[in-house]
Amino acid sequence: MLAVVGDVHGSITTLKKLYYTLTDKYLIHRFIFLGDLVDRGLYSKEVIEFLMDRQGECLMTFLRGNHEDMLINSVENQERYPDFVWHERVGLSTVASFMGITMEEAAKKTQWEITPYFLPYMEFFNGFTEYYIEHTKKHKFLFSHAGPAFYDLPPNRQYEGCSEDEKQRHYPFLWHTKPKSFKGKYFDYMIVHGHEAIVDKNSTEEELHNVTPLLHKDKNGDIISINIDTGCCYGGKLSAMIIDEKGNFKFELMRCDD
Repeated sequence: MLAVVGDVHGSITTLKKLYYTLTDKYLIHRFIFLGDLVDRGLYSKEVIEFLMDRQGECLMTFLRGNHEDMLINSVENQERYPDFVWHERVGLSTVASFMGITMEEAAKKTQWEITPYFLPYMEFFNGFTEYYIEHTKKHKFLFSHAGPAFYDLPPNRQYEGCSEDEKQRHYPFLWHTKPKSFKGKYFDYMIVHGHEAIVDKNSTEEELHNVTPLLHKDKNGDIISINIDTGCCYGGKLSAMIIDEKGNFKFELMRCDD
């Protein structure tokens, strides 16, 4: 079975609870993480080290999210995001986690001071891919952080639709929110993605309690895409999609406990 996990965003306690629930309940041969393991939550380093330590237990596929991409860009000084300083914006909690300091202390650190704390993990981060495809008897699945951007271009040609700036930022699979606007199946794939939280900091307790993955269907009721970012970092849930060898699937959700 496959277990596909949505945006973790530094939520280590919730991740551990979900992970061990899944491994106790199912025979998982591969985990797929849809990206955005870091930022927002307080325990990004703990999340990364936990998952690195789990790699010997079964197959692990890590897909790059926009937050990993911003981290890589910053630590490696790639300058792909002009006028955007990751650790001063969305990455402050991650810097605090990796350096073992408070967020107030992290806010005073320079990139020169921050970088050494991330270098031992960069090989791991740079191993994240942009998408993963799985064929089953019932469905073809396409997994990525944000899903393909251009409906008329197959996965391996997505960058043909990009501007130079969009290519630099890996726009097709990391940044946009296009699958929810697709009117029909994309090259016969069922797209599974995260990136756009279904609930957020403005959601009510009832909305956080009741949130479930969002299925986008065509006029005939066939599933085009599934968003499994159920807003764990906002107090929602961390979702996993369990897929068997035939392509049947179900969801397991864990309420945020971080």
